[in-house]
Amino acid sequence: MNINPGGKQRKLCDTIIPRNNPDPAPGEEDTHGKLQRMCFPNDHNDPKLRGQPKGVKAVLQERKSVWDRFTSECNARRTKMVGKCSSCTKSAVHKDAERHIALAEAMGQDDAVSPEDITQADMEAPSAEDLWCCMYRVLSLQEDFLSERPLIQIVIEDTGHVCLFLPRFHCELNPIEMLWGYAKYRACTPYYSRARCILKWPVMQDIVVQWTEDLSLQRFLSCSASMLAMSSQYANFSRRAGDILMHISKCSCARGARMRMRLAR
Repeated sequence: MNINPGGKQRKLCDTIIPRNNPDPAPGEEDTHGKLQRMCFPNDHNDPKLRGQPKGVKAVLQERKSVWDRFTSECNARRTKMVGKCSSCTKSAVHKDAERHIALAEAMGQDDAVSPEDITQADMEAPSAEDLWCCMYRVLSLQEDFLSERPLIQIVIEDTGHVCLFLPRFHCELNPIEMLWGYAKYRACTPYYSRARCILKWPVMQDIVVQWTEDLSLQRFLSCSASMLAMSSQYANFSRRAGDILMHISKCSCARGARMRMRLAR
């Protein structure tokens, strides 16, 4: 979300203002439990804001008791009301550096990581102890934003299924990735030798349909068993993390930096 309304930002779903927010001041409107639209109405007075996302500041201002508390906190400390403080900005930079290193490691391109990202990742992530330091942090700590679910999770769980998220950049923990690797292996075998001669889209479509029909339950269970074995190895690794950290503490490559980040968690 942007601090100000409009601009390039996603349109969020409507939400319910949490009931555990600070109590409103005497004579002020009680917004607890009320529906909050995350976009301006189509008949807004300002034509430029019609249907546009509200932004962090406008959302907080509509939560009257939270905005009053934030204003009083800033006035008491004689600090400026900012959208995002330096501490929260540094924390975001630290997370971005971790993300860049993880992506490079997943693609096998350790040399593509810049020294700045490695330095940022090795630094301790700043923690903002002040809960009212800026608008960004105040809104991020609201109960409805903390409990917000991704859209794909909402769709899956609303149909009665369980949604389990896998760790990022760890395709070895996803059985479907192993099945796709098996499909590519089958496509390169003599049984599917024509794919090596005619690499055209219709031919590849036929091959995918054919290997999908040939896929057995035993193959899927085998891939799932491999995933569980790999998860067990990661669990054993975390228990031995203290010993392994001694061997990689002096490693300056991207992989070593990524390993240190995992152990720090």
